[in-house]
Amino acid sequence: MIDKKDYDAAMKLAIDLRNLAKRNGADGTFAKPFEEMRKRQLPRRGFFDRWKRENEPRQ
Repeated sequence: MIDKKDYDAAMKLAIDLRNLAKRNGADGTFAKPFEEMRKRQLPRRGFFDRWKRENEPRQ
């Protein structure tokens, strides 16, 4: 979805997967693969910038 720039669908799926992992007490099963994907998709910053704005705590 990120490759196709379908960021809305990718964001919804990522949020669902993160919430499912949290609910099951397995945050790492989401966080580590998500970070690996971010590194692979470095040129496609749009999605990850949006993720950071909308889903990470502000400091």
